[in-house]
Amino acid sequence: MRCIRLGEREVVRRLYLAVRDQEWGTLGHEVHDLHLERDAASFRLSFQAEDRRGEVDFHWQASISGDAQGTIAFSAEGLARSSFWANRIGFCLLHPGGECAGRDCMVEHSDGSRQSGRFPLYIAPHQPFLDIRAIAHEVAPGVWAEARFQGDIFEMEDQRNWTDASFKTYSRPLSLPYPFRVEAGSVVRQSVRISLQGQVSAGVLAAAGAPGPVSVAVGQAPLGPLPRLALAVASGSETLSERDSVRLRALRLSHLHLELNLGQPAWRERLRLGAAQARDLALPLVIATVFADEAELAALRQELERQRPHVCAFAVFHQGEPCTSSRWVRVARRHLQESAPAARFGGGSRDNFTELNRGQAPGDGFDFVGYSLNPQVHAFDNASLMETLEGQAWTISSARRLVRGLPLAVGPVTLRKRPASAGDVEPEALARAADPRQMSLFGAAWTLGSLQRLAEGGVEAATYYETVGCLGVMAGDAGARLPGLLAVPAGAVYPLYHVFADIGELGDSLVLPVVASDSLKVAGLALRHAGGTRLLLASLVPKEQEVVVAGFGPLLRLRRLDEGNAEQAMLAPEVFRAQAGEVLASKDGSLRLSLPPYALARLDSF
Repeated sequence: MRCIRLGEREVVRRLYLAVRDQEWGTLGHEVHDLHLERDAASFRLSFQAEDRRGEVDFHWQASISGDAQGTIAFSAEGLARSSFWANRIGFCLLHPGGECAGRDCMVEHSDGSRQSGRFPLYIAPHQPFLDIRAIAHEVAPGVWAEARFQGDIFEMEDQRNWTDASFKTYSRPLSLPYPFRVEAGSVVRQSVRISLQGQVSAGVLAAAGAPGPVSVAVGQAPLGPLPRLALAVASGSETLSERDSVRLRALRLSHLHLELNLGQPAWRERLRLGAAQARDLALPLVIATVFADEAELAALRQELERQRPHVCAFAVFHQGEPCTSSRWVRVARRHLQESAPAARFGGGSRDNFTELNRGQAPGDGFDFVGYSLNPQVHAFDNASLMETLEGQAWTISSARRLVRGLPLAVGPVTLRKRPASAGDVEPEALARAADPRQMSLFGAAWTLGSLQRLAEGGVEAATYYETVGCLGVMAGDAGARLPGLLAVPAGAVYPLYHVFADIGELGDSLVLPVVASDSLKVAGLALRHAGGTRLLLASLVPKEQEVVVAGFGPLLRLRRLDEGNAEQAMLAPEVFRAQAGEVLASKDGSLRLSLPPYALARLDSF
C-alpha cells in the first residue's frame, strides 16, 4: 500500500511485506489469486504471493481491509517451503519524512507502557524508537493516526540515512543475531492496523479533491552559486574519442573525479588514463584515494611526481575506516601536498551519508567533507527512486550540523551502488552496477531532481555518474551494452547528458528557489545567468502531468525533451541542441504546460 492520506495530508508512505536474504537483498513478490470486494463504505483485498530466489521459497497469504471509520488492516501468514538464512521477514511501515520529521508522537511498548517522543528533525544515526507495539502521530488538529503491530517486536530506523525519505518501522530487532535460520515448515503471522483517533473535520476531508495541475513558483532571491559540477572517469579502460571529448567539453565541468585504490595492481595505469583524459578536457583532477598504509601514499607521491597531473583536491579514504578520521587526512597531506601544492584535502564516506552520520565529526586538517549517494539501497521501483530526491535534501541539512562550517562535496551520485573497486572493472560487476533507466528519460528526470536538491542545498561541489559507457552520461564512440537488456549505439548520448549541457552552457549562474505544490510529481531547477533566467522542469511520474509556472516573465522560449524527440536527442545531440524552441507568452504571469511521462522542459525568459 502506498501514500495513505487523510485529505491532503500523507499519513503512511508505504506498507509492505518483505523477505530479505542474508545479504539484505529484498526478494520480489509473484502475486496471484487476487480478489477484491468493495462497496461505498469498505473494501477487502485478498491475495497470495511467492518469494523465490536461490534457496529461498516463501509463500504468503494476505488480506487488506478498510472501513468508513478510516481503519485499514493488513494481515499476513507466511509459510517457509524451504530452509534458508534470512535477515528479516515481515511487515515494514514507512512514515513520510516530510510530514513527520520534528513532530510529536506517542509510542506504546510491548509491556503496555507509553512514551512521548518526537520524530527526529535531523537524520538520526541510530534507531530513534525501540520495542514498538504501536506508534501514533498527529495528522490534523486533534486527529492522531495510530499504527499497531502484532506478531513480532518492531523498532524504527531513520531511512533518510540512505536518502529514503521516510522513517521505517520493521520487525526483528537488529540487536538479535542475523542472519537467522528459517526452517522449512515454519510459519510467520503478522498484522498491522492503521486507525484514526479523534474527530476529523469536514474541512480536512474536503481537501481531498481531484488532482489538479502542479503549480511551480520561482523565487527571485538567489540562494547562492551553482555547485561545481563534475563527472567521474569511467570504471572500465575506455579512452575518449575526439567526438567524446568535444561533447564533454561542452558541459563546462569544474573537474574530473578519479578514484584510485592503491591496493590494486593497476592503479598507476588508472592514474595515467585519468590524467590523460583530464588534460584532454582541460580539467583538473580530484583524486579519491583509497589506501591501507603510509607506504601506499608514498608510492602515490612518487607516481604523481613522475606523471605530473593537475590535481586540485584529494579525497582521503583509509580502508580501515567507514568514515575518514583527521589522522589520515593529516598523513595524506604530509605525503601528497608537495606533489600538488594548491590541492585541498578532505574526506568523509565513500558509501552513504550513514557512515558520515555515525562517524566522528571532522576535525583539524579537513578542507571539505563529502559522501556518496545512490537511491537503490532499500527499494528499486520507479516511484521509490523518485521519493529519494527529498531524502537527498535531508542529508545536506543534517550534514551541515556535523561538518562545522566546512564545504560539502557530494558524490559520486549514481543511480545504483557503484562497483566495490575502482578501475578496470569486470563486465559482470559493471553490469550489476548499471541501471538501464540511466539511459532513459527517467534517468534524466531523476538527475534534474537531484541537481535541484543539491544546488538549493548549497553544496560546494557535486560529482555525478561517469563520462562514458554504461555508467556515464553518454555511450561514447565505443557504444554501451548491458547483456540481455539493451545496447546503445556508438556515438549516442543519454537524455541526462542534455540536463548537464543545459546547465553548463550558461556559465556562472546563481540558483533561484523553486517551489512545487507536489514535489513528488515535478522537479525544477532555476538559474539566473548573464543572459536572463532559465528554468529546467522534469515530470517525476509515469503519466501526463499538467504544470502551471508562475512568476517567470511575459515572454518565454520553451524546448521539450520527451518521448517524441528523445531518440533524436540521443542519436543527433548537436542537431537537437541547435533547436531554439518555441516562443510562448504567459497569461496573467503564468504558463500552463502538459508534460508527458518523465518529460523535461527548458524555459528561458527574455
